[in-house]
Amino acid sequence: MANFKFSRLTQLLKWLVMNNSRRLGTLAGIMLGVLGFESLMNLLGGSMQRSYHLVVVQAASMAFFMMTVLLFMSPSFIMRKLDKTNKAVEFFSLPASMSEKYIASWIFVVIGGLLAFFVGFFAFDILQYLFAFIFLPGHAEWATVHLFTDGFFKAFEPSSDMQFWTMTVTGGVMFLLWAQSLYALGGTFFRKFQWLIVTVILFIFLFVLGFWVKGKVEGFDIEWLLKLKNNMVLVHVALAIFTVINYWLSFRFFKRSQVINNTFVNI
Repeated sequence: MANFKFSRLTQLLKWLVMNNSRRLGTLAGIMLGVLGFESLMNLLGGSMQRSYHLVVVQAASMAFFMMTVLLFMSPSFIMRKLDKTNKAVEFFSLPASMSEKYIASWIFVVIGGLLAFFVGFFAFDILQYLFAFIFLPGHAEWATVHLFTDGFFKAFEPSSDMQFWTMTVTGGVMFLLWAQSLYALGGTFFRKFQWLIVTVILFIFLFVLGFWVKGKVEGFDIEWLLKLKNNMVLVHVALAIFTVINYWLSFRFFKRSQVINNTFVNI
């Protein structure tokens, strides 16, 4: 069997969607519920007319944060569809290579999860707009607008030093990809609580790194920023290398997966 064929990949994705659509719906419902509850609490904390604009802005900020976290963590659920033996047997018996199954699983949890997020977010936005339109005439506004203007556009807003801005933005993207690859590795290495274990490991790593950096520099002065700017290429290269290694190891553990495995780690 050829290692990769696009037609088989699309069939795998159809199987994953058909057999796990409830989980995508649950994720969309969670997004809707969290944003709705957070907005309700903010709304009850002040005068409706005076605070509703702030409620919408805060909901968009919360949505941007949730989306970022989802992009980080979603690969840790790459094996979640195999938590039932009958589903695992059926999945591994499908006529496709392991590379196709891994890629399809990644697309489902990352892209599918992102689509589920937007379904939940847009549902919330429509409901909150209708609420304001009916009960607060003249105060209705779309959270979607703030999600893009205060979220995406502000995150990528250029600075006066275009070279440093470019390196910083690309560095942020590379860090996201590295962290995502770490969750992908944890998702195939650990059998349970994958996202929680990787989150704890990542938190400890960042804490130690921050403590080490603080010991190296007394303050974030101009000289330190210039040194950081000159070494950003090395940071990019290091993150890219570790990202590739993490995904390679993740795929190796995925290939070793067994239908019945009672151990805590997938080795």
